[in-house]
Amino acid sequence: MSVFIYGTLLDATLRCRLLGRNVSAKAATLSGYVLREQKSAPLPAIVAQFGTIISGLLLDDLTAQEVAKLDAYELPFDYNPIPAAINVEGLSVEAQVYLPGPSVDISDREWSLERWQDQSGGLSREMAVEIGSYDPPLAGDALRRQWNMIALRASVRLRAQEQDAPTRVRTAAQPSDFAAEHSGPLSGDFFRLAQLQVTHRTFQDDTAGPLPREVFIGTDAALLLPYDPVTDHVLLVEQIRMGPMLRGAANPWALEPIAGMIDAGETPEEAAQRESEEEAGLQGVALQKMFSYYPSTGSSTDYFYCYLGLCDLPEPTTYTGGLATEAEDLRLHVIPFDTAFSLIETGEAENAAIVSMLLWLAQNRSRLRGTA
Repeated sequence: MSVFIYGTLLDATLRCRLLGRNVSAKAATLSGYVLREQKSAPLPAIVAQFGTIISGLLLDDLTAQEVAKLDAYELPFDYNPIPAAINVEGLSVEAQVYLPGPSVDISDREWSLERWQDQSGGLSREMAVEIGSYDPPLAGDALRRQWNMIALRASVRLRAQEQDAPTRVRTAAQPSDFAAEHSGPLSGDFFRLAQLQVTHRTFQDDTAGPLPREVFIGTDAALLLPYDPVTDHVLLVEQIRMGPMLRGAANPWALEPIAGMIDAGETPEEAAQRESEEEAGLQGVALQKMFSYYPSTGSSTDYFYCYLGLCDLPEPTTYTGGLATEAEDLRLHVIPFDTAFSLIETGEAENAAIVSMLLWLAQNRSRLRGTA
């Protein structure tokens, strides 16, 4: 089948990742349309306009599976395929083109591939890796439901690629030292589970593997421990947790810091501030970076950015918080630091995040109180 493409699909890297190969493409034009930008996002849309021409590419050797991947990329957002006459080297060719439907709000601003690549290209290319991996391709409604989590997972991979990797003690890894190949499709909807065949260089300069492994694909999260250095109070969040429940714990309610996933396009600091307002109603929290870490390097991609939140807290009290729209059922405890720290010894504080953050605060508490 032949498809005329324009807009974001003109990005060769995105197109290759989405379709799984370098599909041959020919320069082509479509008459009677002009390229514009959506009002709500820097995305392209074409609008009928007499006497105008837009440039694009003709993909003329697509398989049915590859067309299904293009459909999955376009249909959820009301871009619908219609037949059209495309000009290729002076010849008219019948091809499919995706036109925006009535739900697409289009501005008068001309769309620019270069501007989109600067603003959104990196994230979109990374998202195309996962979108193109589904076999069979996601249906329209399924992709629409998955879109935000696909964007979040792509932003996690980009953040990891840009992160410093110091090697004062550990191995200075090279790209050729390790590899992970997917041995099956990802499973799960919100979070995902990957089945892998892993090879890596050993400390004896040999090669280990392929080794079968399974990894939980989670997210990056921002964690915040609110602390009032004047009153020496901290705020802890209590909520029911599935991990302890499925482990068989008698009490699945856990004491934790404020925490939340870092949305695509959001910094860890922005996420920490947002979560402090959503979960505990705190305003104007001053962030102080503690540390960052993987909570379980052997089985999960989860990565936590931990902050102390300097703020004014009330006298010891308990109140509820969280967003009803996210089914958050939270109880907030404002308690003296000494009381919170004693929970490590009693075992009531058994969440790794809250234990490590309270230990950090114990080490830095005198300094913080001295400058309050």
